[in-house]
Amino acid sequence: MLIRDAKHDDIPAIIVMGQRFFDASGYDDLTDYDEQSAAATFAMLIDSVDGVVLVAEHEGVVVGTAAALVFPFFFNHTHKHAQEFFWWVNDEARGAGVRLMKELEQKSCDLGAQSLTVAAVASLKAEAVGAVYRRAGFRPSDSTYVKRLQSCL
Repeated sequence: MLIRDAKHDDIPAIIVMGQRFFDASGYDDLTDYDEQSAAATFAMLIDSVDGVVLVAEHEGVVVGTAAALVFPFFFNHTHKHAQEFFWWVNDEARGAGVRLMKELEQKSCDLGAQSLTVAAVASLKAEAVGAVYRRAGFRPSDSTYVKRLQSCL
């Protein structure tokens, strides 16, 4: 399994994984999955000096991806923080997930990040994902909640 920086040529495969993540995440009660928006987001992260987009590749096929953005922490701009946006590994390559996350940490660190926030989406085996994060040295920080704002539509 090869973990490497994503290229623009990888975006179609990343979009497919993004759809799988979206379908499993429960975000479909907020909006529809838009491939053009996903492609633009990944292209922006690949091109950004503060973006990290990685892929896990097996025998020339992209089977996993992770992405993060590094930015000045809102409470102290001298501290650079990374926020994971997306982490997905296809079922057939689940073993690559931990390696992908470790490489996301390293790449974020290489961009100057001193900390990293990762998420465990409630509908995607959050307890199991949380256990993986804790074994990797992460600690629970907060819980997030989401609501579609009907009055604003």
